[in-house]
Amino acid sequence: HPSGLPTGSDLSLAGQCVRLAIPLVCRDTETDTRIDSEACRQVGVRSIAVAPLVQAGQGVGVLKVVSGEPDHFSDADGDVLELMATFIVSSLANAVTFERDAGRALRDPLTGLPNRAVLNDRLSHGIYEAGRYGRHFGLFVIDIDRFSVINDALGYEWGDAVLRAVAQGLSDTVRAGDTLARLDGDHFAIMAENADRAVVEDRLRGRIDAIMSAVDEDLALEGFTLSATTAVVWSSGYDDSPDGLLRAAGTAVTRLKHESADSAAS
Repeated sequence: HPSGLPTGSDLSLAGQCVRLAIPLVCRDTETDTRIDSEACRQVGVRSIAVAPLVQAGQGVGVLKVVSGEPDHFSDADGDVLELMATFIVSSLANAVTFERDAGRALRDPLTGLPNRAVLNDRLSHGIYEAGRYGRHFGLFVIDIDRFSVINDALGYEWGDAVLRAVAQGLSDTVRAGDTLARLDGDHFAIMAENADRAVVEDRLRGRIDAIMSAVDEDLALEGFTLSATTAVVWSSGYDDSPDGLLRAAGTAVTRLKHESADSAAS
């Protein structure tokens, strides 16, 4: 982009192109007053064609082609360049939209955490790593106790506040490289890779209990004390599957809840 084409100046070729929103041609940089002849001379440019990049009715830049020969471009070339500029703007807009929508498709809208699809992808990769290199990982599933009762008694706004606060607390506690996801409802999952079983289990369980206590204190839920049931399963290798690991962890959570209820009853 020759310095002789400042897009910020209304008097320059590029500036007029943006302001008027039409393609323009400079047939000879030595005689065209819209061009810095000396700057173009330094880079060997003698003729230029520009077309506006227009987005949402606003000129946002120019598409430019140059030649070392004078009188190289015609008005018809400018029209072709305008079509190319339209295509480029449309393609860029589509790319931005795709990236935004793809990001939304992989994120839980309430908490902003990765969703089950992301977790399944990470689990598949982890299973491969475990089978090939012996790099086993732990899958923790966290279930907020009596969450449906809290929702029914205090309303969904309070329930959503609990989920967001727990998600933030978990985000602050996971290690770099671990994957935290919201599965559904009041279920969260952490995939802990390259971890010592005893150390990571003890650390995460302690942190999860601390998170629940902190959220409970911050939100001051009337008549309720927040707690969570956490279960963990460990990968074994190629025989695992994402669904199988999630089912095993879910079954373990259910068993722990039943054991807790039986203990409380006795």
